[in-house]
Amino acid sequence: MLAALALSSCRQSGQSENKEAAQPEPMQGFMVTLECRELQGPDSETPQAEVFLRIANEATLLDTISTCQRIEPASYEQYGMPAQTVSACGGWWAGGGDYFYTIIDGDQLLVMKGWQDEGQTDEGFHYEEVKRIALAEVQPK
Repeated sequence: MLAALALSSCRQSGQSENKEAAQPEPMQGFMVTLECRELQGPDSETPQAEVFLRIANEATLLDTISTCQRIEPASYEQYGMPAQTVSACGGWWAGGGDYFYTIIDGDQLLVMKGWQDEGQTDEGFHYEEVKRIALAEVQPK
């Protein structure tokens, strides 16, 4: 099943009207990606970006966070993400950060969201599942 999913990416478009799709690898006729759409840039007083899960031609809004950019596989461990993470993105601004990653769990695609704050008294990223999709539902018909 893992071979059925492309290595996903999260892109920052910089334009509020234009979602720039990442350049994922095609997989048996469809693609899975995380995408970021910047609403207000990092130079604004309060930056904002939307995070989308795109499967084939359908995008689902997951959340609105401060900043968003792709997290490269070499950095997964730094962000408390498992080595088998399919894709990841997130960002840090004003003392806090929000992070997303996708992973395959058996026959399911899981989307995880976590956070970290400079004032937190514990360690880690507090990841929780925010979406679970059966891989059979994302396979082309």
